[in-house]
Order: sequence, then structure tokens, then C-alpha cells
Amino acid sequence: MGALRRPGSLERRHLPGTHGMMARRVPISRLLPFIAVTLAFSCSTTTATPAADSGCQMTEVPGSSTDRDVLSGVAALEEGALAIGSRWLGSVGGPLAAVATRSGWTPRVIHARGVHSVEMDDVSTDGAGAWAVGAWGNQHPVALRWNGRTWIPTKVEDPGPGEDGLSGVATVSSDWVWAVGRHQVGSDFRTLVERWDGRTWRAVPSPNEGSSAMLKDIEATGPDDAWAVGWSVKEQRYRTLAQHWDGAAWRVVPTPTVDGGGDALFAGVAAISPNDVWAVGWTGLRDDLHPLVERWDGQKWSVVSLPSDVGPGAFLGVAATPDRLVMVGRSLVDGSLEPLAVLKSGGSWEKASLVAGQIADGPAWFTGVAVDPSGSIWAVGSRFPGGGKAVSFAATGCV
Repeated sequence: MGALRRPGSLERRHLPGTHGMMARRVPISRLLPFIAVTLAFSCSTTTATPAADSGCQMTEVPGSSTDRDVLSGVAALEEGALAIGSRWLGSVGGPLAAVATRSGWTPRVIHARGVHSVEMDDVSTDGAGAWAVGAWGNQHPVALRWNGRTWIPTKVEDPGPGEDGLSGVATVSSDWVWAVGRHQVGSDFRTLVERWDGRTWRAVPSPNEGSSAMLKDIEATGPDDAWAVGWSVKEQRYRTLAQHWDGAAWRVVPTPTVDGGGDALFAGVAAISPNDVWAVGWTGLRDDLHPLVERWDGQKWSVVSLPSDVGPGAFLGVAATPDRLVMVGRSLVDGSLEPLAVLKSGGSWEKASLVAGQIADGPAWFTGVAVDPSGSIWAVGSRFPGGGKAVSFAATGCV
């Protein structure tokens, strides 16, 4: 909910721009940046106008640069943010949570699932605590409940067998929580939607398109209005996938075909109101990746033009407030991958500036974003300084 978040390792069977390659058991977010290094940007016309001077500055949260940690999702707290991810020891990962304030960073390994390999993807907070979701051993969905003091595992209905997992979560109330992801059928995937009713998680029927499909993120404005986004595979191409819950059933809502005929995927969704919903991701043709933004206006989805200075790259997460939209991901600048944060307020677009420091040490990108009650933006991500190392980081600012 408002954060992405990176696609999980279960989605490696259909990697954009890697048709015919042998995929390894690693998250797609670790593969695509190296593919994207060869990007060649083709200019396109746009009606959006960037702000003349960027007043939005983001700085690294002290202590958030931690070896072996890979962060994926973040949600706002009363003062600060709660991030979720995994701490890796070789090929074994365990769930990790971190509480961030402007003065520091407190990461703690979640011991609720023991030493098994658990990869967490998303987190959603409510007044009483939080929910975090992911996958256990690349085979089972995982949902953990935080009561404000400790993390408690809950039993999730697993369609199995195969590689099933959850990648997005949204909280409506204490007895209404949505989670979405993927369910493996043969060599392909099908959408997976689960709902917490206050006592148990139950799978809810969800439609599918194409030969393979999965859901990456979910946002809900109430019990009778929710959006889930991801992608499907049609004619050997990725296509954006959007599904709507109207209180009775999930149904597919058509999204525009992006010009160029290449891949198009959604990675995150955020809602300002039932008639103002935003989905972000990326488009690609061969090795060219470009950020993608689409908006639901209550009647249809439309592609939104971006300022020309956004450049090539991808959006991986989005958060929304009544007066601001924040999109994060990665951009390609002079052959180097850098974190990307773009704000929309009213009719103005603004690209955030990042204060120099460890954020710029090696390829880096944002995977999740949230906005706290004060208006501060909190973004989490990873950087790769070399030597096979992965390092977490968080940034905040732009009040």
C-alpha cells in the first residue's frame, strides 16, 4: 500500500528484456538494473512541465546504510516510518523490520519464522500495528502481524503446490486486510488475492489474463473499493494489469496499450480517492526502459506524460496524499543507476534532489515510499557498492 516495492524472486520466469535468458533464483530488482545499464533513451514529446527550481531535498537517514539488508517496502508511522525487507546471510534470508526517525534507524530481525529463507516485500500500517507480507522458502505466502511490540506469524491459505507468494498488502480495518501476489500453475503464474477477516486469511477468486499473470501491489479506499496492479503475459509481451474490487468481486479493468509495442508493467498503486488512482511501473522495448505512470479518473485509465528531465528508468513505488503524489524508482544518468524520486503537486512536477553521500556510492535505487502525517517523504532502497555486496539505505525530506 503506497510502497514497492520490488518484484519478488518468484517472478523470474518472465523478465522484461531478457527473453531467452536463463533466469537465476534472485529478485528481478537485482537483475533489471544490470540489464538497464545498456539503455538508449529515445526522446518523446510531453505536455508536463517540470518546476524551474527543485525545492525538494532528500537526505540519507543516519544508520540506515546496513550491509546484507535489502529493503522493499515502507509505511508511515505517527512520527517516522516502518520499513520491511530481508537480511541475507549467503543464500539464506530472514525477515527484517526497521523503524526510522529523522535522527536514526533501528533495524531488527524478525524471528517469528525461524531461520528459514523468507523474503518480505511490503508493509501496511494501521492504528494498532502493521501487516507485512512476502514468501517463505520461495514456495509459501507469508503474512506477519505487528501489534506494536512483536511480530506474530499468521496462517495464510496456500493454493500450492508451486512457488506462491505475496508482494502487496493494504489495510482497510482490523478485520479487513488485502494481500496480493502470485500462484504458480505449471510453468506459469496466476493472480493470488487473500483477505484477512479478523481471524483468518482466505483466498478470494481473482481473474487472469494471458498465459501468465501476477499482482504486485494493492490499494484500498474502503471495503467496497480496492485496486490491485501487476502484469500479464500476452503474445510473449508483458502487459499492464489492473483489477478492481467493487465490494462483490474482482474484475479486470482495461489499461491503455503503451506506444512502441514493447513490455509494460505496473509495480505500484496509490489512491487519492475512488476517482483518482495512480499506477506506476515501466515500459521497455528490447533494452530500453522508461518510467510509466497511468491514472484512473473514475471512468478509464490513461497514460500520463512525464517531464522530459525524468529520463530513462523505472518507477517501483508510489504514495499519495490529498495534495501530493510521490513516485520512486531508478534512473539512468550518464550510464549509472541512481535513485529517482518525482513529486506531483497540483499541476506541477518536481524531481527531488538527493544530498551527496553514501546514496551515490555504487548503483542504487528506491524500492518503496511513504508520506507521514507531517508531509515528510520516506523512501527505502538498496545500493550495490561492488564485491557482490548489497546495502540498504533510507532517505527522507521534502516536507
